[in-house]
Amino acid sequence: MHQAPFIDLFSSGLTGFTRHLFRGIRAMRTLIQGGIFTICMLLAMTSWAAGKDASALHTAKIPMISVIAPDWEDYTSPNGEGLYWDVIREIYEPEGIKVRINTAPWRRAMKMVTKYRLHHAIPGEYRDTEENLIFPRYPIDLELMVTVTLKQHTDLNPRELSDYRGHVVSWRKGYDLLVPEEYGFELKEFRSMEDGLQMLNKGDVHILIDEPDEVELAMKSMGLSKDQYNVIPYVKSQYVYLAFNEGILSERLIDVYNRRVETLMKSGEMQAIYEKWGITVPQALFQIISRR
Repeated sequence: MHQAPFIDLFSSGLTGFTRHLFRGIRAMRTLIQGGIFTICMLLAMTSWAAGKDASALHTAKIPMISVIAPDWEDYTSPNGEGLYWDVIREIYEPEGIKVRINTAPWRRAMKMVTKYRLHHAIPGEYRDTEENLIFPRYPIDLELMVTVTLKQHTDLNPRELSDYRGHVVSWRKGYDLLVPEEYGFELKEFRSMEDGLQMLNKGDVHILIDEPDEVELAMKSMGLSKDQYNVIPYVKSQYVYLAFNEGILSERLIDVYNRRVETLMKSGEMQAIYEKWGITVPQALFQIISRR
């Protein structure tokens, strides 16, 4: 009998505690629901903003293209002269897109395009590269190269890639033409064709690979006779392209490239650029004229 007031008091306190507990749970539920709603709104806004940014990339005016390449005489000189620079400028500048040119050794230039994305494109790359690049429809050049061997080595006739096995092969530093381990040869790079010919004459290397005009100029400057050498076409001469890093902007730049190459070929302006530098227009570009 004397415990009843205590029980009533306990029951009253418990009821109040339960009421406050449920209120707290409801408040937490409201906060959680509000938080979820806020997060969803933020995600939606972020998605909308990203979509808007992507849409802007598709439609905004392209102010500039930045291109980087090694210092190749008559192609990509640091002073802005050269076939590739002229072609690229003629493609983009009439469209209101400024061309910014840069030079760096090949491997560094490639990293600046693919890894660090400091530049949009690099000329002179093959389509079958393992780099993360995308390509326009049309090549910028046909890379014609030759192999040079000493005529006294009558058993050496590198007309197939299998013929390189067991030999010492040399090409210009940064070319990356073949994977030595894949074809079983040793590689020694040279910085100038004169250096390469000296190594060949000394027997330090067995096969040289370079562009035919570079070979001819080096032989003349060194007073060497062509009769001492076998000069035959390199087995993997192929088209090279202005290659772009992956992305929406690059896709738009490629669209401009393809369209302008067709326009310039049909007008004859592209042929005039190649003639200026004494370089043959890639045969693939003449397909454009034949489609008219």
